[in-house]
Amino acid sequence: VLTICGQTGAGKSSLINALMQANIQNVGITPTTQENATVSLALEGVPVYLMDTPGIGEARSDEAYVENLKTILPQTDLLLWVVGFDNRALDRDVKVLQEIHAIDSSKPVLLLANAVDRVARDFDAKTFDPEKGTHEAEERVRTWIAFLHETFADCHLASIIPCSAGESFDDTAHQYNLSYVSNAIENLLPQAMRMRWLCFERITTNRDEKANKMILGATATAGAIGLLPLPIADMPFIVATQVALILSLCSVYGRAFTADAAKSLSLAALSAVAGPLAFQTITKFVPGFGSLVGMGVASGCTYAVGKVTQT
Repeated sequence: VLTICGQTGAGKSSLINALMQANIQNVGITPTTQENATVSLALEGVPVYLMDTPGIGEARSDEAYVENLKTILPQTDLLLWVVGFDNRALDRDVKVLQEIHAIDSSKPVLLLANAVDRVARDFDAKTFDPEKGTHEAEERVRTWIAFLHETFADCHLASIIPCSAGESFDDTAHQYNLSYVSNAIENLLPQAMRMRWLCFERITTNRDEKANKMILGATATAGAIGLLPLPIADMPFIVATQVALILSLCSVYGRAFTADAAKSLSLAALSAVAGPLAFQTITKFVPGFGSLVGMGVASGCTYAVGKVTQT
């Protein structure tokens, strides 16, 4: 679950459009001067919450906003905080983020410094470089990003990423740094959710690249499970990881998939690794060495299952 917060006009819906080709133009978020409202969307099977944060002079209290956010936080895997160029009235955002950290310090928060294409009419996403560029537009964005780092210094952010999404998912001329944003989202999500994100994000168009990321992620997960000193008990989790990998790869490559096929794939994955997993289970009774063997067998089998499915 992604929760996306930001002041009105920061570009929350535009980012979702660009990242997932959702084509949402009017999300219908109630203005923050009215009810404390949240828009819940299910985009390609990925739950997304959109929330307007209180801005300057708006009547709704920060306390009411935080209470509303509290109901969503337990379900949220990653909080995206969107700030539009070059907003500097962010005292309330800082206060809310600090309260969120006090509520749940383990919740990752990624700040997206959005709409840097507004810096100049002749903005060119292909040449724009706020880190090394020397044009006035790049220097202005660089100054703003430095301001954001200073302003949010005590908010425990995972990262601050400058980006631009344009007005819709097909406005590619104004899209900047979205591949980096997508990768950051992937890396901050729990391992179990990363394959799901890779299935539905639309920035990475190379299917083989997506598939390879999924295989490596599932391999790491299975290896971590195999390392645990749990003879027999770890087998269902390893097989479940492999089945989830197969499902995700089928989605990426556009292969038809049904409930019956899912059951067949589950049984096929189990039979394919039954021998190696049985050996792994026996070695688990040897302290230390058994866990290392288990990790190697689990990760090796998962990688093989992924590659066979990919081909």
